[in-house]
Amino acid sequence: TESAEAMESSLRELESGLASVLRTIASCVADSQDVLRNQAGSAGLAAGGQNTFGDKQLELDVEVDNLIFAHLGACSACCAASSEERPEIRQLCSSGTPPGQQYTVVFDPLDGSSIVDANFSVGAIFGVWPGNGVVGRTGREQSAAAYACYGPRTLLVWARPVAGMSGHKMVEQWLLLGDGSWRALPLPPATPSLEPVPLSLVSSPISQVPGFVAGPDTQGSAATDPSPAAGGRGEQEPCVSIIAPSKPIFSPANMRCAADNVDYAALINGWVRQALTLRYTGGMVPDIHHLLAKGGGVFVSPASTRAPAKLRVVYECAPLALIVEAAGGASHDGQGSMLDRVITSTSDRAPICLGSTLLVAESVPAMCWGQEKQAGEMQ
Repeated sequence: TESAEAMESSLRELESGLASVLRTIASCVADSQDVLRNQAGSAGLAAGGQNTFGDKQLELDVEVDNLIFAHLGACSACCAASSEERPEIRQLCSSGTPPGQQYTVVFDPLDGSSIVDANFSVGAIFGVWPGNGVVGRTGREQSAAAYACYGPRTLLVWARPVAGMSGHKMVEQWLLLGDGSWRALPLPPATPSLEPVPLSLVSSPISQVPGFVAGPDTQGSAATDPSPAAGGRGEQEPCVSIIAPSKPIFSPANMRCAADNVDYAALINGWVRQALTLRYTGGMVPDIHHLLAKGGGVFVSPASTRAPAKLRVVYECAPLALIVEAAGGASHDGQGSMLDRVITSTSDRAPICLGSTLLVAESVPAMCWGQEKQAGEMQ
């Protein structure tokens, strides 16, 4: 069909192994939707024990996790995988696939499972690294990242390489149709802004050259020309971002830490006084998707002594940071871009801020709270 051809047209621009992995992720999402629609009753919401991290599991978590592992195991380009429910790196069969075309996929099979019973939107998150394994690497090394948002509609959003532009990513959004095919769904471009952006605080090579909007007519627009001759704006068309430098929307996560992180308390109070719109669901995927759908805003989840970081780097933070930065936004982990954080284990947790560059810059004091004290105690 025309809808199916749109996705295939996008994937044909990619190295064949990566195209196969993203195609498999799309199949995972379509089948996971069926599980959620059919099994999210009282049985699916029953307790399923605990994962390795000690988090409570639903039977639904386990079922979706098994489904995704089965799909990835059947993908010859996926040599290894790890999930938040089973965090050890599992070696998968990839016989017949050249080493340069093999990938490791890490995923959170059901982000927001604790709000399924409230019938809120939930999601899934995928990070795709070239080769075998993720420890000792950074989020910037990801070949692609994706998330699914399961709500009134099932949406798949990914950041994937731009043909002919090494190191740059573009963001595409896909809508799952009733026949199981995917239709390209445009993400609105951000409102142009002439306000200077303090890139020195939060910049990265990806966020400096946003090249970004997918549409049904183009199956993904051409990215802008990053060359100095083009001024980083492209010779044929203006630079277009999905996420504007500022938008009066905020999603404050881990609010317990505002009790002793005084900078976070001041940040939230300041945004309330400025009449920013509060949008927070308790699910990271729907909150991040809201940023892309509305063209800006900020998701902020700092930490403090009494409320440490909750979100895991490989399963949540790094993949979503890749997408947000590719969409023209910024990320911060208290030290710099989340994409520059070295992964020491699959259990790593970190504070994170994602969204409009100016709002992320404004959040830096809250993100860095306590670091000077901790450094002093270590000396």
